[in-house]
Amino acid sequence: MSQLQVPKPWAAESEREVYWQNLDHVVAAEDAGFSYFWLTEQHFFAEIGHSASPEMFLAALSQRTRKIRLGFAVILMPCHNPFMVAERVATLDVLSNGRCEFGAGRGTAAYVVEGLGFNADAEHSRVIGREALEAVVQMLEQERFPGFKSAHSHVVIGVRRDEDDRDAPVRRTHLTLKIESVHARHHDIEQDDVGRIALLDRGDHFVSA
Repeated sequence: MSQLQVPKPWAAESEREVYWQNLDHVVAAEDAGFSYFWLTEQHFFAEIGHSASPEMFLAALSQRTRKIRLGFAVILMPCHNPFMVAERVATLDVLSNGRCEFGAGRGTAAYVVEGLGFNADAEHSRVIGREALEAVVQMLEQERFPGFKSAHSHVVIGVRRDEDDRDAPVRRTHLTLKIESVHARHHDIEQDDVGRIALLDRGDHFVSA
């Protein structure tokens, strides 16, 4: 798992150099036999939070690599529209020819969630994130999304498959879902360890907490 860190002192080319160096590093990692690359979504961290759009970086990597799996670690579910999350995940899966790993979480830094304009209360964001994840999983699994109405802020209206432009993932029944968990007790799922991302793939189906 990686962050795009840009430590001070900054120069005019610092940001560009970090992005391009990290692209080269992942290509080298694939050549060395590494199987996975995970990239965080971070906002408002002065030196370590330079990965505000991980889908863009991972999309670039998808065109430079052939085997290494490319993962979101993680998409901040309370802060994004579920339709847009599903579209980003499916688009990366298409561009990478089925190598996308979908990591979902609520975000543990309150000021990041608040800075994006959302309620950062832990229990509230946990519920919102869970509802958003349920909607996204349905979108990725089903040929025709029937619609999903949550109890809180995310309300997704049903759209016929032939009337929307959602991309379909290459591996509809095999795209792996991983969930960030700081406290294992909050998820009725298998956990490797508290604080780690747990593998939730069950072969032919998505499994959400």
